[in-house]
Amino acid sequence: MNKRNNGPADGVPAPAQGHSSTQLGVVTMQQQSKPFFSSAMASTSKPGTGHGAQPSTAGPVAQRCQARVEFQIQADSIVVVAVLTMGRTVKIEQRWNRRTRTTWLHAGGPVVWEAEADGLSRELADWLDSLGLPLAVANMLPNATASTAALAQAAQEVAHG
Repeated sequence: MNKRNNGPADGVPAPAQGHSSTQLGVVTMQQQSKPFFSSAMASTSKPGTGHGAQPSTAGPVAQRCQARVEFQIQADSIVVVAVLTMGRTVKIEQRWNRRTRTTWLHAGGPVVWEAEADGLSRELADWLDSLGLPLAVANMLPNATASTAALAQAAQEVAHG
């Protein structure tokens, strides 16, 4: 057993600190300890077509180009939708269902976004893979069978930290 993610050590590398691990479509929770620094996302590269290239298209065509990422988080399911519009629209959905309190089962879409890099772009796929799943948010939400008292207590905990 791999002690870091409570899964089989079958040659799958351990995830980066602060991210979920995925093995055979099952995710286990990890502690997030690295802060996010937006300055690390800054790029100084020139327009072009190579790795790290910056867009150089201007005008109405550029205004219709967009990347969108949506998360739908519930106590028992997580859905991630990635949409890239650049001339054509590519939409890919990833679904996860809770299996136990600490494990999630892959229910559809790519297990890793890298598999969809041809449609979504390498940069968007790499960024999505670096996000991990919002397991702490899903764990904070009460499930559908929660009592009214449990819902009130959860709302109070969120309001008061």
